[in-house]
Amino acid sequence: MDGTLPDTDKPNPPPDTTGIPGANVTLATLEGPVINTTQTDNTGDYTFTDISAGTYNLTVTKPRFWPANNITVTTGNTENIMLWLKGDLNLNGTQADSGDLLMMNYAAIGRLIPDWKFNLNGNGDLADAGDLLMLEEAAAGKIELW
Repeated sequence: MDGTLPDTDKPNPPPDTTGIPGANVTLATLEGPVINTTQTDNTGDYTFTDISAGTYNLTVTKPRFWPANNITVTTGNTENIMLWLKGDLNLNGTQADSGDLLMMNYAAIGRLIPDWKFNLNGNGDLADAGDLLMLEEAAAGKIELW
């Protein structure tokens, strides 16, 4: 079983773009027990060998990115999994820039419908005052979004 973590810093990366290196990829049964773990290589590729035919769950994590949890995969298929950079709401590859701050502000006042990426503080409330504060502090270099 293999796949790639495409570089999500670019909304439409060219075919020769490398993926995200150093991400942790965990393979588990659908019931939950972990079978194996690996890391993506320098081009964002990962491989699990000696896996019995069947359907499994993948979880992918890397600091500064939102985790990809419980992605159902089947042996024999190549799975390309997207990781999203925390605080990069406008998908330009830069965390907490002026465009991201504008989007968070618009979402906070109802001019933009937020999605799960607007919940930076993890409290379940999208684009609330805590999320805005975290993004502002990240933009000022006071914190990093992990």
